[in-house]
Amino acid sequence: MAENIKIEQHEKEYRDIGIVIMVEEEAKEEAERLVRLISEQVDLVSMVDRDHPAHISLFQGRLPGKFNADYLRQQISNLQEPGTIEIPMAEELFIRPNGNVFWNAKPNDNLSRLHLKLVEELQTLTGDLLMKQFQDILDNPRTSADDREQILKYGSLLAGPKFLPHITLARLKELTDQEKIRSIRPNPMTIRLNNRLVITELNPDGSLYKK
Repeated sequence: MAENIKIEQHEKEYRDIGIVIMVEEEAKEEAERLVRLISEQVDLVSMVDRDHPAHISLFQGRLPGKFNADYLRQQISNLQEPGTIEIPMAEELFIRPNGNVFWNAKPNDNLSRLHLKLVEELQTLTGDLLMKQFQDILDNPRTSADDREQILKYGSLLAGPKFLPHITLARLKELTDQEKIRSIRPNPMTIRLNNRLVITELNPDGSLYKK
């Protein structure tokens, strides 16, 4: 059964929505350890903590406000499969061009299949709405044709065939600080995901919303 956290039920013009799977305690602790090491070296704009817990996102999108949590829960209730998914995690960090620090998961067919089901079920609900971070990329004249096509089709750079399961650890304040944290390494780990989908409202940068 899908859960919802930190999402307001009253109608808004639109909502930035995430469908995520929370990770187990051992992975949360490792994510928080990595963030502590990163924050000792550089300044951060946002980071994983107990109010913004480590998770793997399976869908992000801006939806009209009429689609509240109850409606979304009904839409995705039949997509979840029982059991757990085991995913080995990468043993190095990956820094995106926007300064997001990813702890990537290795490709997993079950997780990719669940992601594609969510995209198929929910992407049409977004209409022509885009989350601010992706609208900004689309509006940038330097954005490549491939990235532009990806955003227009999937509403995100890392969705559909380009789905990249990961835990976002933090965002760097200064992009020039990347080299300062490249030596930080995650401990070898295989995480277990319980397949329970969580519906959450998102901040404009895609992080979990905290009232």
